[in-house]
Amino acid sequence: MEAVLNSNGGSPGLQAALNRFPDKSLQIRQLLLGRQSFRGLCDDLAVADDALSRVDMYSADLREERRREYEELIEALVQEIREFLA
Repeated sequence: MEAVLNSNGGSPGLQAALNRFPDKSLQIRQLLLGRQSFRGLCDDLAVADDALSRVDMYSADLREERRREYEELIEALVQEIREFLA
């Protein structure tokens, strides 16, 4: 499946990973090309980032719970990406 490109020519997953690990750009790009599981993590991170950015659209009674869930998911994905980069 082709990744959707954003305005600066990279996939959303690439941008999400680069936002957190800008000093690992070459390694991230190589892993994205060669490892489907890494690409999936980065794409999941991009989706979670997007969901977190929209959390204010939830009703007040759900907002904080969803914010916490997305933040925990993002933290777990970032940790998995960090392990790939180690």
